[in-house]
Amino acid sequence: MTSDALEISHIVNSPRRSPSALPDRALYVDIRIGSRLDAFCTAHGKLWLAHLSPDDQDRYFKNASLKGMTDHTITDLDDLRTELAHIRDQGFSTNNGEREKDIYAIAVPILTKHGNMISAFSVFGASPATLAQNRDGLLAKLQAAAKSAQHVLYGDA
Repeated sequence: MTSDALEISHIVNSPRRSPSALPDRALYVDIRIGSRLDAFCTAHGKLWLAHLSPDDQDRYFKNASLKGMTDHTITDLDDLRTELAHIRDQGFSTNNGEREKDIYAIAVPILTKHGNMISAFSVFGASPATLAQNRDGLLAKLQAAAKSAQHVLYGDA
């Protein structure tokens, strides 16, 4: 999360080694290295917010403009706080077309030995049905990747 704590900065690694992840079809998400997105309406962002202390969450929400990006964006502060508590409890976050219509994502945290979030892995797609049908498998693979990253960084915790 950036120092102003209002946006998420993305780092993208494309198989083609280009500075963005653009598929060969008409529908794509243009998130380039260094792109800055509002935290409250992305899977990664909600994951970061869920791992903030209550005081840091309060600071974020004091300065955030919870504007609706789509019909699915959570703009009610109480609803968003409830969502963040649920995310922290379940250990992953979703984006259900909240930032861009028809873009859905699942994200899992990479944690330190002490449970502090340092990064995240996610997958996204254009079909909520596809993500829903494959959610358990995708989630298991993301969690395994996060656990592997944690092991590389910290060894056996």
